[in-house]
Amino acid sequence: MVSPELTTPLLSLSKNDPWTLADACEGTIIFGGNGSGKTSGSGRSLAQSFLANGYGGLILTAKIDEAENWRSYAQRAGRAADVILVEPAGRHRLNFLDYEARRPGDGSGLTYELVRLLQTAMNGGRDRGQSADPYWDEAGAELLTNAIDVAQMADDRLSLSGVVDIMRSAPLSVADAATMSCSDPARLQELIKETGRNWGADSTCARAMRRAESRTTDPERVADLRECFSYFLTQFAALAPQTRGSVLACLMARLTGLLRSPFRGLFGTTTTVTPEDSFAGKLIVLNLPVKEYGEVGRFAQVLFKTVWQRAVERRGTAGVPVFLWADEAQYFVTEYDMMFQQTARSSRAATVYLTQSIVNFRAALDAADSQAVSESLLGNLQTKIFHANACPETNEYAERLFGEELKYTTAAGVDSDRRANLTMTQTYLPILPAIKFTTLRKGGFVNGKQVDGYVFQAGKVWNGDAGGGKANWLKATFHQDAPMPVPRQR
Repeated sequence: MVSPELTTPLLSLSKNDPWTLADACEGTIIFGGNGSGKTSGSGRSLAQSFLANGYGGLILTAKIDEAENWRSYAQRAGRAADVILVEPAGRHRLNFLDYEARRPGDGSGLTYELVRLLQTAMNGGRDRGQSADPYWDEAGAELLTNAIDVAQMADDRLSLSGVVDIMRSAPLSVADAATMSCSDPARLQELIKETGRNWGADSTCARAMRRAESRTTDPERVADLRECFSYFLTQFAALAPQTRGSVLACLMARLTGLLRSPFRGLFGTTTTVTPEDSFAGKLIVLNLPVKEYGEVGRFAQVLFKTVWQRAVERRGTAGVPVFLWADEAQYFVTEYDMMFQQTARSSRAATVYLTQSIVNFRAALDAADSQAVSESLLGNLQTKIFHANACPETNEYAERLFGEELKYTTAAGVDSDRRANLTMTQTYLPILPAIKFTTLRKGGFVNGKQVDGYVFQAGKVWNGDAGGGKANWLKATFHQDAPMPVPRQR
């Protein structure tokens, strides 16, 4: 049975074709070349519909002016007070590790899940994805797992900087490790002379292990800590120096940006904003545009997005419907999006991704078969809007998506007796040939601020303005100056 709330109309794509919350929660992707009007046309219309209905959301930013655009949208919708800006100069921050460790639920604090969260974010970018040799990723995950476990048991608050300090100060040799438990003063002096330091007394890692040992009483966690001792004092300490250095270097190359200003303060200290704020109708805007902050800005937003998606999946139907918004989505897409989208409808979560081309998606996904991964994700974003585009591959994708139909074709000719003849045959031809997507209106004054787009939705038969269209495509027009819908009372 469909929830009555899911049938709420959000937008009229034609006089006879409403777009509902249920449609939104099945995911949306908007394609359009530069200047096609995808952001100011269909994108703006969808954004305004979410705001008018009181939904909460998470907005990722690639362009410098996106945060200001959303503040303007919220102001016009009477929701300026709902905007939470996460930015270097602001007061809002999220210590993501501590949040995940303390959140309600049986799965909170599970080290495996904390490591998986970090790996999802680290592997979500184009510049620094998984290593060519899986050993380095597996070894890095093992180091992270043990460092997080020690940090959790040693201190009240978990932070990325604390975890990294443990990893950086781990023993560099078996002799280093031996100073941890050496009770013979003469032998200890020999070890100190050999290594040039008293690792067991002076290192952050050793001190954290001792604190964890003194604080941990639960038998299961004591067993976990025993594994950590074995890992650091036996396995890690025995690694060849070059191998050990490479494992740490692979991790730090991807984490180091979060350990420096301004990201250290935003994501590694206190927590003033959480995903649950969006469930109460707040609009969390990550004002860390990729065009300003580059790779680390992208990484930070992918991390926040993943934390938010996991929280949405846990919440069930609690709170208001929410949306995830990413213009220039190729910067933020990860393989985790596929899993999230599969259950987004039951969580009343609407994903809207905007991008220039299908090529961008494939290039952004760092996977062995990026085409298969991108096709899987695109298959789970049910509403697809195609604006003017000069990318042949995207236009051909759209042509294949809308399919073919049996049409009559005619051919004129002259036979051997020079008599004219006309033949008619049936053949399958594209419903919307690729060329159709190159001539759509792009808005602006020359087009009366009107932006055209072809809309596809799996299982949907469109009626059109005239009614009774019964087609699998709809040519919709979006007005760049469309007024904000009348806000609904929450």
